[in-house]
Amino acid sequence: RPLRGVRAPREKDSGPGIQEAVTLGLQVRDRISQLHQAINEIRETTTQIDSLKKRFAENDKVKPALAAAADLETKAAAIEGVLMQVKMKSSEGNLVFPNELNEEFYSFNGTIDADSAPTEPQQAVFKKLSTRLDEQLQQWTALKQTDLPKVNELIKQADVPALAVAK
Repeated sequence: RPLRGVRAPREKDSGPGIQEAVTLGLQVRDRISQLHQAINEIRETTTQIDSLKKRFAENDKVKPALAAAADLETKAAAIEGVLMQVKMKSSEGNLVFPNELNEEFYSFNGTIDADSAPTEPQQAVFKKLSTRLDEQLQQWTALKQTDLPKVNELIKQADVPALAVAK
């Protein structure tokens, strides 16, 4: 049978307000997806660097590449630490460690009311969170475009497999 949606009688807002709430919810979902994509890329890169360290720690011709890779890993870890609370190891961890962007986006998502238009403060919070996320994504993109190729060039000179960020 065909499905027909109707507005709840308790609902005070009009259709455009509801659409704005849905749009904001979808924007939050998209921002969380971008955040998680960056975290996954950082963690994959870190895993590859750790593998290089284990495999070539004693190889002198790889030492410059390992030093550059360690520097890349440090910079990437700083970005990851702003994107997500990496020290939290249990559900009680949020009582000890501050929330980072990932947790803040999830908390903010819970404030969006599907029955009414987002408020100005909600729009301001979303903009602030998005701006902070954009800053971190830009830093990660810069690392992928500058530091990662330098590390790969040093790895290539040492004649070992290069690092790659999976798409």
